[in-house]
Parts: sequence; C-alpha cells; structure tokens
Amino acid sequence: MSTVSLTAPTEFLSGNSVETKKKGVKHKIFEDSFDCKECFTYEFIQQKLQYMHYNPVKAGLVNIPELYEHSSAKFYITGEQGIYPVTHYAELYERGNN
Repeated sequence: MSTVSLTAPTEFLSGNSVETKKKGVKHKIFEDSFDCKECFTYEFIQQKLQYMHYNPVKAGLVNIPELYEHSSAKFYITGEQGIYPVTHYAELYERGNN
C-alpha cells in the first residue's frame, strides 16, 4: 500500500510553502498588476465601478449587474444593500478630505 503525503497541498492552502516563506509572503490571492491607477475624479471612479459591475454580465453569470450578489452594483444601482455592506465612494471621499 502506498502512502500519500498531504504536506505539499496543506502548505499550499495555508500559504506556508517554502517559496512563500522565503519571500515573506503569508497569503497571496491575486497576481501582481502593473496597471494600478489612482482614482482622483468621480468620473474615473464611476467608470471603474461600471467596468467592475459589468464583469459578471460579460462572464455570463447574470443578465444585469445588480443580480450578482458579490458585487456592490445592487447598492449603486438600486440604493439597496446586498449581502456585503457598502459605503458610497462619495462618503469615503468626504471623510478623507475633512
């Protein structure tokens, strides 16, 4: 009877692999991105929100953005909170400038 080692999968899932320990990284979900952009205007923020909100539609997960439950689209389109609480970006902007 052969034995199966659970060390590698367990290390991967826990973020404790040798490679991540060497880099000092505990957990990493997303790949590095070189297209990071700061949002300085309301128009730019709205453009980026619309882009994010329509990704589930483009992927065929829903027909309209506000039906995707893991999105803030429902809040921004209908004013209703979804399963995650959302604070409007304008309110956050005002807090940061006071």
